[in-house]
Amino acid sequence: LGELLRLPAEALEFGYRKSRLQTEPWIVAGIEMELQPSEAERVLALMAHNQYLRELKQPLAFPSTGSVFKRPPGKYVGPMVEGLGLKGYRIGGAMVSEKHAGFIVNAGNARASDVLRLIQHIRELVRSKYDVWLETEVRILGDDALPGELASYSELGQVAPA
Repeated sequence: LGELLRLPAEALEFGYRKSRLQTEPWIVAGIEMELQPSEAERVLALMAHNQYLRELKQPLAFPSTGSVFKRPPGKYVGPMVEGLGLKGYRIGGAMVSEKHAGFIVNAGNARASDVLRLIQHIRELVRSKYDVWLETEVRILGDDALPGELASYSELGQVAPA
């Protein structure tokens, strides 16, 4: 159905939270990596430290979308959302994480439409208070779970309302 491509890393234009994989209609079927040898103790210590940091800062006890929004220049999303008093705020089963306000978690039977409505609610409040339009970091695919009034939100990450 398509063409199989083998591309070097340089062709993917990797950068901070971006690459060509986000803009091209490609499906990654496999990767090849060249790793550098290191001492097992050093690797295990680094892995343990990184896991500790994740557990300290991220809501790993719940299924989540991961980090929902891209970081706007010179600002941090979590403190803006927290400043609006939205930690723990719910729409349906989707909830702004009480641990890190930049994450939306499934607090119980969340539907895609709950998450999308919560994303939109957060964006509108952040725009109103901070004059910042938040772009989504997560990619939203498909419109099946969207109620009619949200059909235009299938491109939440690309378009800011006028």
